[in-house]
Amino acid sequence: MSPGLLPVSAHRVERSERFRKGLAAIDNN
Repeated sequence: MSPGLLPVSAHRVERSERFRKGLAAIDNN
């Protein structure tokens, strides 16, 4: 894995985590 891909995957994970938390917040409401 090239170092250039690490920031991209980290950003993607952060977005997916935020998206999942957003859905959880919507489900709780």
